[in-house]
Amino acid sequence: MTNEEIQKLMEFILTQQSEFRADLALTNKTLSDMVVRQGEFEKLTENRIQFIIEHQAEYEKRQAEFEERLNNKIESLSDNLDQLRDTVNTLSKVLDFVSNVAIETKQRVIKLETAKGKESD
Repeated sequence: MTNEEIQKLMEFILTQQSEFRADLALTNKTLSDMVVRQGEFEKLTENRIQFIIEHQAEYEKRQAEFEERLNNKIESLSDNLDQLRDTVNTLSKVLDFVSNVAIETKQRVIKLETAKGKESD
C-alpha cells in the first residue's frame, strides 16, 4: 500500500469516526430529550392519577350523602303513605257511619210522614 493510499484510508477512517461521533452525539441528545419527556409524562400521569383519586373520593362521599338523603326521603314517603292509608280508612268508616245515619234519618222521616198522613185522614 502506498503512502497516498494509506493517507486516503486514514482520511476515510477519520471521516467515518467523525460521522460516527456526530451520530452518537445526536443519539445521546435524542435519548436525553426522551428521558426528559418521559419524566414530564410520568409527572403528568402521576398528577392525573392523583386528581382522579381525589375526585373519586369526593364522588364516593357525595354518592353516600345522596343515598342517605334518598333513603330518608323514601322512609318519609313510606310513613306518609301509611298515614294516608290510615286517613282513608278512617274517612271510609266515617262515610259508612254518615251513610247509615242518612238512611236511618230518611227511614224516620218516611215513618213520620206516614204517621202524620194517617193522622190527617
